[in-house]
Amino acid sequence: MEAIAQDSPAPVDPMVYRDLLIFEESLRSQYLYLQKRRRKYLSTLTSFVLVLMIVFLCGILVWLAYFTYGTIFAPSQVPIP
Repeated sequence: MEAIAQDSPAPVDPMVYRDLLIFEESLRSQYLYLQKRRRKYLSTLTSFVLVLMIVFLCGILVWLAYFTYGTIFAPSQVPIP
C-alpha cells in the first residue's frame, strides 16, 4: 500500500496574517455597532407598540363608557310600541 502524501501548509505571509487581524477587528467593531443600533431601535419599537396598545385600550374604555351611559343611565325616551 502506498502512503498518501499530505500537502504541507504553505508558509503564511506576515502581511496576510496582519490583514486578517485587521479584518477580524473590523468585523468585531461592526458587530458591536449593529448590536447597539439594534437595541436602540428595538426599544423605540417596543415603546411605540406600548403607546399604541394604551391608546387602543383607552379608546375601548371610552366607547364602553359611552355605550353604558347611553343604554343604562340615559336610555332613549322613545316609547316602545
